[in-house]
Amino acid sequence: MTIHFILSGETLESISEEIHLENPEYLKEFHNTRCAREDLIHEKLVPGKN
Repeated sequence: MTIHFILSGETLESISEEIHLENPEYLKEFHNTRCAREDLIHEKLVPGKN
């Protein structure tokens, strides 16, 4: 598993493109099923979080 710290301006789409993932929703679903409650992605990414 890889930890990615979100940088200012990054989106689910840009991160998905970087890791060659076709659908950003897959990344969101993967993250949300494995993270702590306070790290859930609802709508927008928060810079500085992992």
